[in-house]
Amino acid sequence: MKKTVYIIVLMLLMIGLFACDEKEVTIVEKGVVEENKEEKVEKEVVEEKKSADLKIEESIHFLADYGEEVEALLEKANNGDDRAMNLLSYYYFNGMMVEKDLDKSLEWSLKAAEKNNVSAMFNAGYNYYVKKEYENAFKWYQKSAEKMFPKALNALSFLYYKGLGIEQDIKKAVDYTFLSAGFLHRYSIENMISLMENKDVEGDVNYWYRILCRNYRKENEYHNTFYEKLKTSKNIMNIEYQLKEVDIPKELIEDILYHYYSGTLYSYFRESSKAYQEFSLEDIKVLDDDIITEIKYKRWYDEHYLVDLNKDGIKELVNFRLQGTIGTSEFNVCSLEEGVYTIDEKSSMELSHGMNGLIEYQGKKYFILAEVDIGNHMIYKVKIFNVDEKGLSNSIMIKLKEEDVHFLKTYQVDESYDELNKMVEERIHAIFSYKYGEDLLYHKVDEDISFDMDLNNDGKKEDYEYISYFWGTINHPISLEVQIDSENILSSILEFNDVSTPLGIEVFSLDGVNYISLLSYEIGTSNYSFTTCKVENNEKTVILNHLITFDEKFIIERNEDE
Repeated sequence: MKKTVYIIVLMLLMIGLFACDEKEVTIVEKGVVEENKEEKVEKEVVEEKKSADLKIEESIHFLADYGEEVEALLEKANNGDDRAMNLLSYYYFNGMMVEKDLDKSLEWSLKAAEKNNVSAMFNAGYNYYVKKEYENAFKWYQKSAEKMFPKALNALSFLYYKGLGIEQDIKKAVDYTFLSAGFLHRYSIENMISLMENKDVEGDVNYWYRILCRNYRKENEYHNTFYEKLKTSKNIMNIEYQLKEVDIPKELIEDILYHYYSGTLYSYFRESSKAYQEFSLEDIKVLDDDIITEIKYKRWYDEHYLVDLNKDGIKELVNFRLQGTIGTSEFNVCSLEEGVYTIDEKSSMELSHGMNGLIEYQGKKYFILAEVDIGNHMIYKVKIFNVDEKGLSNSIMIKLKEEDVHFLKTYQVDESYDELNKMVEERIHAIFSYKYGEDLLYHKVDEDISFDMDLNNDGKKEDYEYISYFWGTINHPISLEVQIDSENILSSILEFNDVSTPLGIEVFSLDGVNYISLLSYEIGTSNYSFTTCKVENNEKTVILNHLITFDEKFIIERNEDE
């Protein structure tokens, strides 16, 4: 009988381990690929069938491990350090601390790539792409993609779709897009939507819209499109009303709900509240020194609104400000008395901190608060309050409830791993059922853990140690330092996916073969991926990958704070 030994190591890691510079990324505009602002690649030949507007990274990638000056990096690179080589390639490509030199950027990326640096393989491909040497670009993108590097998978998809450096193959373009999207690569998720909207592939496009739009911090045209779809398609969302009557229009509640689900709340707040925030301290006099300081130096989601709440021609000063650093805030209204704004203590209310906006709807004013988990920046409930000069009243709450977990297998190396896949899917279900059970999934993440395992297959078990250092709340640490001995095999496992945040690791043996499963997620969302790798002779091979989502229900009920 097969014996499975689980050694569970659960930990959080800071997304900075996989930092890359996305500021230089431009987008593909209707069949035109912009290499930079000065030059463009020639337009694709117009086909009978319109092409989808796919996106591809237009920046090279590096792992932010070094902060040394160029001289120190050169010394490391000349001594064979592939990460230093890769970072030098980045510097030369962007003209950072050195004169911009694309030839030297290519040279260093090739040297690092020859040392099996997966990120450098991608960078070599991109350097050739910029030079319009598409066959060489394809060659190096493919080498990186064979290691399941998400950006390279997306790049291959783009080349196949456009027929650059390889014969056009729409099916392969779709397959590589799907693979990369399974690792939560944002452009690939957008490209899945574009391919489905363009009828290049069939499927539930709303599934991919929802995955994309969970991240409200990166709004784009897809968020707005999904919002419009929600307003006209009543069957996309699962909504349950648990209240009879409330002094807030149902139309407003549903509109806020659509903004919540489509990830457009932030821009909605900014646009709707803009008129009430266009004032300065030079225009008013405030008695409270703390409020004066907070208007000057806003923290987190602090906001201040100057608005006529009761339509008497006199504006009140509405304040929402963080108290301390534990995630609670104070809401209050300052009334104008003898030309000075003074806090009405009766209007004060303690609330959770989060995104907020003050809007007018059908002649009434409403204060809307989206409570945000400080640990991962995810919105987990939205509250709508009536607001007047006396403060807040008659509020309702929109609460997100995640129900059944679903996992979509986006990669399996071959059929010989069917049994392993079954076991892994059972494990995923158990993990996420436990998460929403009596305790947190990562209830021991603050503990140092060590284990023994023969990961390099030399017949001897090695010692591995994880030492955790946290900055953040205990339930949602935002940083973790990892110390690993010998060949840093686990470190390479963690680094293969640069587009999401490592969240947990599970190490196990099955029939004498060692496996490591990596649970990752996109900050600000409940999008997860679960990647299982086989480790043999200091080499890792991605065997399985699953994209994990939940059935979602939105419950509308009276606010529990009242």
